[in-house]
Amino acid sequence: MGHRTTFATGWAVYELGQNLIRLLKERAAGAWQVSRGGGFCGWQFSCGEKHLTFNELVARLGWSSPVVASAASTQWSGSILAVHIADVEVDPETGQVKLLRYTAVQDVGKAIHPCM
Repeated sequence: MGHRTTFATGWAVYELGQNLIRLLKERAAGAWQVSRGGGFCGWQFSCGEKHLTFNELVARLGWSSPVVASAASTQWSGSILAVHIADVEVDPETGQVKLLRYTAVQDVGKAIHPCM
């Protein structure tokens, strides 16, 4: 994955995470029967002296709770550069095309994966 893709999707992933944290805080407040609020530090939800880890919150909510779901999207648009090259052989009598070699090159910017 290149830095363009990371930039384009990074904010959407961040917003998705923030939305899920907000929803889970609401669930924690409901489980404790307190007003919305509390905090989130690491993987803990807290309100006053009450604390729940993410796993404890999920276990407490159980399967009977409605699904926690969120969505986010990116407004980023930018140019993506790519070239596709095909070497073909065409039989002029039959029109049959034979693919000899195909090469695809894409500018990913700075590749983030260490093997790239």
